[in-house]
Amino acid sequence: MTTPTASSCPPVRRDLLPQPVDVAAPLHLPRPAATRLATQKAHELHGEVMLLAWFDRNTGAFSPPISCCREDMPGWLAYALSRGADLIISINGEEGTPWQATQWQDAANPRVVNTLSVPRNGHTLVRVGDYLYA
Repeated sequence: MTTPTASSCPPVRRDLLPQPVDVAAPLHLPRPAATRLATQKAHELHGEVMLLAWFDRNTGAFSPPISCCREDMPGWLAYALSRGADLIISINGEEGTPWQATQWQDAANPRVVNTLSVPRNGHTLVRVGDYLYA
């Protein structure tokens, strides 16, 4: 049995995820390692947890393998939310609008549009693919 991919479903957007918990990790983390990291974070926050659904942005694979059941969100996400999911762990955040760079602001607003007009102390870091430039 092959794992379905999200090519026929609406894309995952941050506004679809109710209060996601962001976890930073190395880019292109394999799914088993990402699952372990997310499970560890979930245990820290809630103790007893159960994985209802997952999505691998690197490959587009997801589980449970259900086709899209809503026009506004992927089927795997609709499945988890309809079954009471109350914690969403986001590894390295979601892909944003490609023409708008985002930056960290604070815990309440983790991702905001980077207008490049806010003076910063220290270095400016720019990520291009797997490389980070200062």
